[in-house]
Amino acid sequence: MLLVFRNKVHIVKAGLLMKLPQLTDDKDLSRSQELALLLLSISSLANTDFPLSTTELLPFLVATLTAADVPSDTKLPCLAALRNLSTKLEHARDVVSSGAVRALLSLSLSLDRKTSEAALCILGELAAASAAARKAMEEEGEGEAAPRAVLEAMTRHESARCQEHATYLAMVLAHGSRALRRRMRQLGVVQALLEVSLLGSPLAQRRAAKILQWFKEEGPQQSRIRAHSGPRMEGDGGGTSCPDDEDDVAGEDGGDWRRDTAVGKIVRQSLDRNMKCILRRATASVDLTNVMLLVTSSSSKSLPC
Repeated sequence: MLLVFRNKVHIVKAGLLMKLPQLTDDKDLSRSQELALLLLSISSLANTDFPLSTTELLPFLVATLTAADVPSDTKLPCLAALRNLSTKLEHARDVVSSGAVRALLSLSLSLDRKTSEAALCILGELAAASAAARKAMEEEGEGEAAPRAVLEAMTRHESARCQEHATYLAMVLAHGSRALRRRMRQLGVVQALLEVSLLGSPLAQRRAAKILQWFKEEGPQQSRIRAHSGPRMEGDGGGTSCPDDEDDVAGEDGGDWRRDTAVGKIVRQSLDRNMKCILRRATASVDLTNVMLLVTSSSSKSLPC
C-alpha cells in the first residue's frame, strides 16, 4: 500500500495534472477512459495528507462529464474521482465552483442507472457538506433543476438506489432551503414522496416519511393545496384552491366572506385528515423517533434533524 501511495505521489509531482490539457483527446475515447481510471486512482490522495491540487484535475473531470459523446464507462470513473475530491471541505468548495453541480444534475437524469445513482449520491453529499453547493442547486435552472432531478429519480421504482439517494438529497434540500422546499411542493414532489413511502425500499420509505412529516408540520400556509383525495400542490391542475387567509376569500359582503371562510376551513380540515391517514399508512412500520436510521446509507454524511 505504501508503494502504491508513493507511486501516485510521484506521478503527481512529475507534472501529470499540469499536462492534462495536452493529454485530453476527445477523438480517442479509449485513451480518455484509461486516463479517467488513472485520475480516479490519483484522486484517492484527497483522502490523505498529501496536498493534492484540484486546479487542473477538476476542469478535465467536468469537461468529460458534460461531453455528449463520452460513454458511461468513461464517465463513471470521473464521477468516482469527483466523489473522492468532495470528501474534504476545501475540495468540495472547488468542486462547486468548477461547475460540477450543473453537470451532476444533468447526469442524474441519465438513462444509465449507474451514472444516475453516482450523480445523485455526490449531489447529496455535496449538499450536506457545503452551503455553497446548496446555494448552487437553489440557483441552477431558476431553482427548478434540483427539485426536478429529485422528482425524476423518485419515480424510478425499478432502482431502489436512485430513490434512496434522491430522498437523501431531498432531505438535505428541504431542511436547508425554504425556496427549494417551496419549489418541490409546486413541482409535485409531495405526491412522489407518498408513492416512495408506500412502495420504496425500507430506507427510502423512512426518508420519505420524514420529509412528509416536515411538509405536514409546515402546514398549508406555505403553499396552496387543492382539494381532492390527496395532497396536490399549486400547478397540478384541477380542483378548487383553498384560501390561505381572510383576504383571499373576502366577498362583496360579510355573508359571502363568512360562508367562504367556513368552506375553506372545512376543506383544510378534510385535507389534514387525508394527510394524517396517508402518513399513518406510510409510517406504520417506521420508528420515526430513531433519527439515526435516516442517515444509514452509502453516504457517510449526517443530516441535522
